[in-house]
Amino acid sequence: MPDGYDYGELDDQGQRDYLYETIGFADDPQDQYAHDLFWDAFYNDDLTIGDRMDIMDQLADYLYDEYGIDFEAIWDWDDFRAWYDG
Repeated sequence: MPDGYDYGELDDQGQRDYLYETIGFADDPQDQYAHDLFWDAFYNDDLTIGDRMDIMDQLADYLYDEYGIDFEAIWDWDDFRAWYDG
């Protein structure tokens, strides 16, 4: 982990908030690589579904390795929409 802090120790909402900041939904991304993986996985319509799923796996692995965040356990579209719209 870059700064030695295991963000996986935060509660689920704390991990989601950190994820949103890291990927840069509201401001500039704190982690450009995570941002690029996320955007390709979710928004790059030029990729096949298989390619997008592979990128999702890369993103999940990267977030866990770098920050201790279990992306698949905390990702919630409804929470994201509420945060984004709020």
